Amino acid sequence: MNRNRLVVAIGLVAAAAILFGGFLSGRSQALTPAGEASKSTGIPDYFTTPNWANSPKLRKFVDTLPGVDSASANNLGQYIPLAIPDKLTYPGSDYYEIELGEYSEQMHSDLPVTKLRGYRQTNMGGSPFHYLGPLIIAQKGTPVRIKFTNSLPTGTPGKLFIPVDTTVMGAGPFEIDYLHRPFTTVGYVPDPVQTGMFAQNRATLHLHGGRSPWISDGTPHQWI
Repeated sequence: MNRNRLVVAIGLVAAAAILFGGFLSGRSQALTPAGEASKSTGIPDYFTTPNWANSPKLRKFVDTLPGVDSASANNLGQYIPLAIPDKLTYPGSDYYEIELGEYSEQMHSDLPVTKLRGYRQTNMGGSPFHYLGPLIIAQKGTPVRIKFTNSLPTGTPGKLFIPVDTTVMGAGPFEIDYLHRPFTTVGYVPDPVQTGMFAQNRATLHLHGGRSPWISDGTPHQWI
């Protein structure tokens, strides 16, 4: 490479480094205030800045892992409750009553308490809400029966507390003709079209890896 070409190449590399460095520093300066504001209030600004920019830097490995049952709670008080089976209500089966609700829990020492939706057992003495919900230990050959209750708030308080993409099927507006009407002597009467907005406090259960009858497998038509 001759001297002139070498000088041009060095100049291009230097220019690229300056541009790239300026881009990075500018991006960092632009997003730092949003991130700091999010950390101070505990409420991310979902709508005006990229979500990844709102996540404050977190220290790693400062909290111990939550264990099973209250005796194995970590330094934040987190633990996974162990569900207790009712073996008397339905002899030969393990029976649980599980409730879905809203609660608050601290997820990291450097973060404020945050709102969550999750599960707890309500029969057999009950258990408090904790992240991941109660642990059900199933035994081969023993059916598990669950009564599932949706106790999420209704109306405006029942709306999800994070942004919802209403363009996804099952969210936002709907138009359904699901009220079945039989044939009559004068012919078929079409179903009236039902319109509205899907609620954001709906829930359903679904099990992977088990032998569940279809009627209890959490199909798209089994919202509660």
